[in-house]
Amino acid sequence: MSLAATHPGEVFDRVRTKLEDLVDQVTSKPFTGETISWEEAVERMVDARPERDGVDARAVDTILNEAELSALEVDLRRKIRGLASGGPFRTSHNADFGLARLCYLACRLFHPAVVVETGVCYGVTSSFILTALTKNGAGILHSVDLPPLADNGPAFVGALVPEEVRERWRLHRGPVRRILPKLLASLGEVNMFVHDSLHTYATMSFEFKLVGRHLGPRSVVFADDVGGNMAFPAWLKNAKPEFSAIVRERDKDSAFGVSLLP
Repeated sequence: MSLAATHPGEVFDRVRTKLEDLVDQVTSKPFTGETISWEEAVERMVDARPERDGVDARAVDTILNEAELSALEVDLRRKIRGLASGGPFRTSHNADFGLARLCYLACRLFHPAVVVETGVCYGVTSSFILTALTKNGAGILHSVDLPPLADNGPAFVGALVPEEVRERWRLHRGPVRRILPKLLASLGEVNMFVHDSLHTYATMSFEFKLVGRHLGPRSVVFADDVGGNMAFPAWLKNAKPEFSAIVRERDKDSAFGVSLLP
């Protein structure tokens, strides 16, 4: 695992983030369109990819019953209980397990070589993705995160990620707007992208537009907490995916987006 050096302009970046968030709360129009259940999202995702790609209901059932997935969920729930009073993040900031599980399923079905995520927190989604990549025996996860301003804050970023899957993890510390452009330029092609950083229209639009230039054929895009603004639906209009949906989360009063690109 590698850590990129903190940029000297980090103070400015943190102030900008706070201001952007405040402005977004006043100016953004929330998403009010259709949402679907997790089960329906899986069904539609499978239907979007024909059986010749090995994507069918039987494959999905096999993956969702894998011992590695079950063991990971039990382990993470135990660890999260231990972090409830001792970490710099509120545990409510952790990704919904429904999103994380769908990321696992997508990795196992589509075998992405390069996965990029923005926002790590304690590393729930990261853990599911890395466990799937390890099960695949291939693939690297690049994560971008600006650590919290707290005592030993950087040590808590991704603290939940199991040690045995960290070999496939590259953690890049710093603000998305500084780190992501250079990272994507160095990677060239991305096969799966997960947005879970600042959920403002400006940042989400910035990420989708930038990452969109690097998405390879038949790539997958996830976005957490899409209900606060129209950034994800607006991006979908230009992306023209094979499948897309806004999915209701089970553990939180929120929703995430998923799309499969041709």
